[in-house]
Amino acid sequence: MNMMGTTRRVTPGKRESATDPGLVLAGIAITVLAVVSIVLVSSVHLSGADNAPINPAALTLSIAQDKTPWTGAMTAIAVAETLLLVGLAAAGVWLYVRRSNPAARDFDRAARLMGRGRQIEFLTERGALAKAATLGVPRAFGPGLPLGKAVAGGRRLYSNWETCTVDIWGPRRGKTLSRIIPGILAAPGAVLATSNKYDYMVKATRALRRRMGRIWLFDLQKIANHEPDFWWNPLTYITDDDTAEKAVSVLAVDGVPTGGGGGGSAEFFHKAASRLLKCLLLAAALDRKPAPIVAAWTAIPTDASEAAEILDRHGWPRLANEVRAAVASPSDQRGGVFETALNWASVFTMSTIQAWITDPGDGRPHFDPDAFVRSKDTAYVLSRGKGDGSSAGPIATLLTVAVCEAAEQFAAEQGGRLQVPLVCQLDEAGNVLRWPAMAEKYTHYGSRGILLSAMFQSWSQGVATFGKEGWSTLWDAAGVAIYGGGIKDTDPLGDFSQLIGQYQYQSVSRSSGGGGGSTSRSTQTERVLDVADLGAIPFGRVIAFGGSAAPVLIETEFWFNTPLGKKAQQATDEDDAAKTLLDLNDGGSAR
Repeated sequence: MNMMGTTRRVTPGKRESATDPGLVLAGIAITVLAVVSIVLVSSVHLSGADNAPINPAALTLSIAQDKTPWTGAMTAIAVAETLLLVGLAAAGVWLYVRRSNPAARDFDRAARLMGRGRQIEFLTERGALAKAATLGVPRAFGPGLPLGKAVAGGRRLYSNWETCTVDIWGPRRGKTLSRIIPGILAAPGAVLATSNKYDYMVKATRALRRRMGRIWLFDLQKIANHEPDFWWNPLTYITDDDTAEKAVSVLAVDGVPTGGGGGGSAEFFHKAASRLLKCLLLAAALDRKPAPIVAAWTAIPTDASEAAEILDRHGWPRLANEVRAAVASPSDQRGGVFETALNWASVFTMSTIQAWITDPGDGRPHFDPDAFVRSKDTAYVLSRGKGDGSSAGPIATLLTVAVCEAAEQFAAEQGGRLQVPLVCQLDEAGNVLRWPAMAEKYTHYGSRGILLSAMFQSWSQGVATFGKEGWSTLWDAAGVAIYGGGIKDTDPLGDFSQLIGQYQYQSVSRSSGGGGGSTSRSTQTERVLDVADLGAIPFGRVIAFGGSAAPVLIETEFWFNTPLGKKAQQATDEDDAAKTLLDLNDGGSAR
């Protein structure tokens, strides 16, 4: 993380977060005077005294000199108007208190000392549309993916069509409602969205997205209890030894070698099992076999000879010989290597997963990543996290990799960049997705029109997923990084505080003594937001760190309060009404 800080100066003699009491009193006095004047003039003229002066000062003098007699009717009107104004004021205060967030109001004082105005032009609608124009992205696509509203100034902010983002949000901070769903709704083309739960992400967006293209709900572990209505063979991603090796890196990301002791022995078995699994995956892919065959070959080493024969037939003799060597190795070594490979390939044998990755023979469609990235379809990929029992995460990750690399190829065909951006909303990226190469992809995917938005629960989760160096690469390569609050790790909070910067103000102290009084002034420097502030960031507030924008405090917007959200809700209501009518008609036919 770039640790350059910023120091801002504020008006000498006062801290910017403080309000001048004199200005407050003056404002109250002016308001009271204006209200009294309005009540006075309106009471006199509504009572029928048409010849009375309109100027409040002249009218007051006229009443005092008895030139305009004050009547009982005027008193009644004045009392009624006063009660009405007091009631309206009380109602306004009540609504303000009811709808506002007191903690957020206090926190929002920091916004004036953070990015605003030209400092955040990169994130504004105008700035994002200007970037879209330089990229050749149609204006009809909009400025980009919404981030929320700047607290200072109230302008809506966006990540543009060349920006990958990374988010850190603690649990139950409104991430789905204010970040994931708005991003899906704003996408002009295909969308890939991952999650470990069936929640608002799918329910709020499916109806509107269905009007753009097909919905692919990939429910690998019955999270939504959605029965398979298509299938995808993960081996179709594998076309050569390079893609086979990438697939192994996904399958083995959490693998623990089982053959032998620690240290060098464990490393040997891990590397040997990785080479073996690469060969077996490629053999199965070349012969268009179902994915579970790979687990079968690793379970019974002698059966892997079939894979060697396939590799020979398809012109991969070196890899065929590697398989034969593994089969012929000493029994202890062979057992450790094959058992380790089986641990990684066993995901293909999970009963709930097999229904999604093998052809049932009933003609249901096969998911094609190449066709998907050329469409306006939506793929929702649901899988439990790695800590929640048996995880289908490797399959979800392989699908994500297949889609993204298909998008890379399509971008190359279009001159290096997708004409219609692919939006990938990757919720629970540290649990559902374990993609070792993701950090490197952040360095160039934005320029290709492949927009990754990866969501993590904490800084430490990112480090655990990619390693310290990989996580730092991802965080720094993201065009916009969002901190949504809810974490307790003081190290990253200290880094965030330093990035947000400091401000200076002059403090005044006065002293008195026998020889008279004295006044002294000194310049004080403080962090705009310290670690404690960032640890207690209120709900509905996030901080965006943009590559070419100063850190900015943002008010989040729930999807249902946005124009696109209202369209999505209307589409959902229409679909619900149509389903109800269909159910009624079916019931009538049955009767």
